[in-house]
Amino acid sequence: MKAVRETKYEILRITGAIAITLSHMPCSSEALIINQYINAFHIILGGFGVNLFVLIGAWFLSQSMFKLERITRIILQMVFYGLLLDILAFCLGTPINLITAAKGFIYWFPFGYVVMLLFAPLVNKWDVSRSKLIICGGVIATLVTLIGLVYKNSYIVKLFSKGAFIGPVWFVYILIFTKVYKVKIERVENKIKIRMLSGIVFMLTLLAMFFVFNLNSKYAIREMYSPVCFICALSLFTFVYSIRIKEVKVLNKIAGASFGIYLFQCHRVFREYVWGVFDFQRISETSVWYFLLNIVQLIGVFLLGFVMDSLWNIVYTRIKCISIYKRFINIK
Repeated sequence: MKAVRETKYEILRITGAIAITLSHMPCSSEALIINQYINAFHIILGGFGVNLFVLIGAWFLSQSMFKLERITRIILQMVFYGLLLDILAFCLGTPINLITAAKGFIYWFPFGYVVMLLFAPLVNKWDVSRSKLIICGGVIATLVTLIGLVYKNSYIVKLFSKGAFIGPVWFVYILIFTKVYKVKIERVENKIKIRMLSGIVFMLTLLAMFFVFNLNSKYAIREMYSPVCFICALSLFTFVYSIRIKEVKVLNKIAGASFGIYLFQCHRVFREYVWGVFDFQRISETSVWYFLLNIVQLIGVFLLGFVMDSLWNIVYTRIKCISIYKRFINIK
């Protein structure tokens, strides 16, 4: 039975993709003189967008069985994107590097997401009445954030800034948190109260991240493990959960490529070659039209994502028909 997409969650996926894309926009130090506030706003969106993506995934994984196909699909998708991006880079004048493309799937986000998928069956068997692990994780994240505000070069802050470490750890934490949170929030019948509170918290935490980062350039406040950043994403997720939106097929279709849009932006070929060919940093140095330039880049990234996702779906449909692959993903 094919899963039915709920438009309200698909809007969240699109929001996450936009937030992450904006946070990846190149901007030189010279450009900050002209576009300081816009770029500061973009930067704080990174951890926020990641948390949105993982919250959505964890929400549906909390009642889902383990499927090996989910893991193999992500790995194959990253390799496929790497090959396409290398070909694009070659067309733009950059030599092809197949080794770089093939290693694309080891980037921190896919790695962390795969770890979360592996832990999902164990978490689903966990007694949701025990929330000590959630409290402990929240305390640790808060302490690391506070340390980062004062001593940004401390060992523990540097450790938490490494995607290969905090990605898997934080994603599993969100999975555990979401399992408990889902049970609690579904028991609340007053959706209007939830909507009002979550909307207010979202605005307050978003403003807090922006002003703290903009005034002090404290990266700790916008890291995905930061309580302010996480609560900001959680409050928006809760707000959307509490509302009703009719199905909009166009939005559902757009959201279908959102995860892939994030994946290929994580790929080193995209970050090192494709962005390198289009020197947006140099353009933004003297451009007072930085806002419009980012809109153009955002549209370009989404169009590229849709094309790559469409090609990937065609290829993966063929891969799923291969008998060896079918036997492999059905291993229990």
